[in-house]
Amino acid sequence: MGEVDEDTENFLNYVENKGIKGTFVKEVAKEVERLKAHDALKLEYMSLFAKMTDERDEGREEGERKGKTDMMLELLKAKQPLSFIAQISKFTVEQIAKIGRDNGIALN
Repeated sequence: MGEVDEDTENFLNYVENKGIKGTFVKEVAKEVERLKAHDALKLEYMSLFAKMTDERDEGREEGERKGKTDMMLELLKAKQPLSFIAQISKFTVEQIAKIGRDNGIALN
């Protein structure tokens, strides 16, 4: 399609992976590398954010379990029926009995 200037020819060669020649193409290649590094940081940030979100959710779930366990222990100490505790806690009677035994509470 006709002649092209040297910068354009160097750029087309760069795009075709034929090397880096000329000041313009060197600047383009440098910017491409900078952007690639930025994408790597973005990916690292997203991975870290996902991990922190998972850990926060796990912490929240652990806190909820602890709260339920503490409530169950209080109800067991107050001699409430296991079936009643299971109904309000969504734990099974067997799970509640084990928690009671593990915490030294005598069950009826």
